[in-house]
Amino acid sequence: MENQQQNEELKKQAEIEKEERMRVETRAKAEEEIKARKEKEERKKGGIVLLVILGIIFIVVLVSLGGGKDEKNNSEVSEVGYEAVEAWKIPNGGYGGRIIISAKFQDKDGLKLICDSIERVTKNDRNAFFLGFKDMESLLTNKNVPVKNNKGFILNFEKNGNTGYHNCTIYDNDHTEIETIEY
Repeated sequence: MENQQQNEELKKQAEIEKEERMRVETRAKAEEEIKARKEKEERKKGGIVLLVILGIIFIVVLVSLGGGKDEKNNSEVSEVGYEAVEAWKIPNGGYGGRIIISAKFQDKDGLKLICDSIERVTKNDRNAFFLGFKDMESLLTNKNVPVKNNKGFILNFEKNGNTGYHNCTIYDNDHTEIETIEY
């Protein structure tokens, strides 16, 4: 009888130890899953941060190369001719964006300088597509308006490596076409 009690106690003890091992294993698996999820989230955050950094670098480079020679007085332009407000990568190569043209460059000669500047910046890109606006208000208030009806839209730069279409069209403040420059 005493043997039987000892056997039963040993069985209970074995079951308790088995349950404890299962709890420890379950906890370990749960901790591994949590760790894996955290690592995945960190990688995802890292990717987003990398994209943001690349976007900022692109905008800084685009803005820094935005000036050129001011043909009016043949001196270096003291300010950047445009500010990149939005930028995106074109899937089969190149970049696009929305830019605000500095007031100093909103006449015909200034817009031609901006076109030439964008041409230089994008010369090695397969594609490029930039929309130029006279001010932030024009860009924001007319964001969903077709470009043809947007009174603040003053420049359209398009480069398509597939078709060879490559030009820059400049407009006055009433969106009347002034000139199209073919490259």
